[in-house]
Amino acid sequence: MFTADRARVLGSLAHLLAGWVFAFFYAAIVESLGLANVWMGAGLGLLHGLVVLVAVMPVLPNFHPRMATEHQGPEPTPAPSNHPAASPLTYGRQTCAIALFAQGVYGAILGAFYRLAM
Repeated sequence: MFTADRARVLGSLAHLLAGWVFAFFYAAIVESLGLANVWMGAGLGLLHGLVVLVAVMPVLPNFHPRMATEHQGPEPTPAPSNHPAASPLTYGRQTCAIALFAQGVYGAILGAFYRLAM
């Protein structure tokens, strides 16, 4: 099985690779619309953030072994650990706001650099 350190490294790598894949999708959308700018990138980032918060987070516990579901709590472990829940609101409203802000910044950066590359 995975140790905590190995899982953290693999999770970070998976997140990095997903960021690259989404950058290609952003570029394809921006290119097809012909609107390569910061605002289009930020809008795509906010849309991406909304999809993640509304559609992906609720189903993530079905695939992630360390996430608690709404029907069954986390399994006891020998060491204390943080068990994320399905709803980002579990962590407070700031979590949703920061996630949307970060996705918007990610999109804006991609839009700005894509425009420079054109």
